[in-house]
Amino acid sequence: LKFLDTKKSQLESKLDAELPAEISTEARAWVQRSQIREHLHTKERQQKKFARLEQKNAENKPSLASECMSKWVKNCSDRILRDPELSVLAKGLNFATADKEIPVVDIVTQTEAACRHLPEREGNTLRTQVSAVLSRKR
Repeated sequence: LKFLDTKKSQLESKLDAELPAEISTEARAWVQRSQIREHLHTKERQQKKFARLEQKNAENKPSLASECMSKWVKNCSDRILRDPELSVLAKGLNFATADKEIPVVDIVTQTEAACRHLPEREGNTLRTQVSAVLSRKR
């Protein structure tokens, strides 16, 4: 870039030496307009080319998600599954929804109810383990 800037400065000074000030200024303005016009033309051409390539790829290549769903999800029901349903089924047995908040009160209540039916030592162990898990998840 430095080389081009130096070369540009040399050419401008040579232009100033050879031509009158009016013509030199006019020539610089013309070159600048030509440069901007060429830049915009090239930019537009590249954007159109990119859009064509994107469209071509979208038409010719099915998405990986739909390809995966068709391989892994077999609809044995009599109704047509929608995309969100297919998406959930494609996740397989590892899919689980996550609650926004952990129902701590419910977990503690159920743990206490279960601990009543266990020997005291096992009940205390269970309480400790549940408490540790809940404190890590907060």
